[in-house]
Amino acid sequence: MLLGNALNADLGDAQGLGTIRSDDPLPGLSLAADLATAKGNIGNTTLAFVVNLSAASNQTVTVAYATIDNSAQAGSDYVAASGTLTFAPGQTSKTINVIVRGDLAFEGDEFFALNLRNPLNAALGDGLALGTLRNDDPTPAIAVNDTAIAEGHSGNRQLVVRVRLSNPTSLPVSVAYTTAASSARAGSDYTAISGRLQFNPLETLKSLSVLVRGDAVHEGEETLLLLLSDPLTAGLGRARAATLLRNDDAPAYLSAADTALAAGDQGIGRLAFLVALSAPLAEPATADGSAKANSDYTPASGTLTFEPGQIRKTVEVAVLGDNLYEPDETFDLLLSNPLNADLGRARAPADTLALGAYPNPANPTTTLAYTLGADAPFRLMIFDLLGPLVHLLVNEAHRAGAYRVEWNRRDEKGWSVGPGVYLYRLEAGNQVLKGKHLLVR
Repeated sequence: MLLGNALNADLGDAQGLGTIRSDDPLPGLSLAADLATAKGNIGNTTLAFVVNLSAASNQTVTVAYATIDNSAQAGSDYVAASGTLTFAPGQTSKTINVIVRGDLAFEGDEFFALNLRNPLNAALGDGLALGTLRNDDPTPAIAVNDTAIAEGHSGNRQLVVRVRLSNPTSLPVSVAYTTAASSARAGSDYTAISGRLQFNPLETLKSLSVLVRGDAVHEGEETLLLLLSDPLTAGLGRARAATLLRNDDAPAYLSAADTALAAGDQGIGRLAFLVALSAPLAEPATADGSAKANSDYTPASGTLTFEPGQIRKTVEVAVLGDNLYEPDETFDLLLSNPLNADLGRARAPADTLALGAYPNPANPTTTLAYTLGADAPFRLMIFDLLGPLVHLLVNEAHRAGAYRVEWNRRDEKGWSVGPGVYLYRLEAGNQVLKGKHLLVR
């Protein structure tokens, strides 16, 4: 208001300001609703939070905002958002976008919050909203696959069995495991294991190790089982795996050694044929040479069985004595139809010179078996591969018959010799037999 034209007075402050005070409340600011979305497997999705002003204002309205981690983590699960939201005069709604990141990891639903603060020219109502990130990945399944390994000839080998999760998870996973015997036997073929396998978050591959025990026994392929059970925070897929222990030993073979016996004037003598090396089953039979069945010897036939670990058996044939003058006579021992072994020397005459070494390879003792068809001066020697004599085992006259001598891998001075290939030589009269033999550690 202005004053003027004063009469009989002077004007001082001739202007006055009148204020009309607003008695209307400030508009309210609030977040419209909590939001939820599936995370997705790849790429990004967006949560659009709406902020409402309860009434239009003729003033500019501002409010600060920021996201807050909960079980969802900024950076890996979503992109953190913060800043200031501005309403121009007359505006009543604004949007805050939060980017959500997809992944392939199985996990529980996760949460973060959006918070409003420090409003200007407005009152703060509901300033907190929850963002829910729903898991849309399948429950992981634990599985184990079949595998195979060669047994080896000695010592132990590590069998590695892979255990897999079908898809990653942010949760820790565990499963119980144990080996179980099938045709392979715990203790002799492998070392049993059991326990609980742990997967850390996001791990999808773990390994279990089983000690497989090598041997030098020819045998069929054997199987051990690995069983999974009692999974935590995951399901079970393929819970049973078969591991094949492949035989890598040379095929076993059966060989019959020659032998001889004086028939005698009367009664019955026993002629022993040595059948050497491993096989669970073989069928021996005799066949006539110049000797005649039932007049010179009693025919023999049947099945010879080698138990696991056995490497030699004996077949006895009854020889019939008589008072007739006649030249030396022969008959043969025949082997046929082997099971789980091959045939080596399948025919053994009963009056010739023969020599064999077993086991081969050997550690620590080698047995040298030989037969003489007639009395003769006799020497049996061991040489190294370069030629020098290692040990003279036998040096004396022998009568016809079957013999056996053991070599404890020592030389003439009593020193133990090292592993390697050695030569053996048999001299009987003017006949010579030779062979090679392998010593191992």
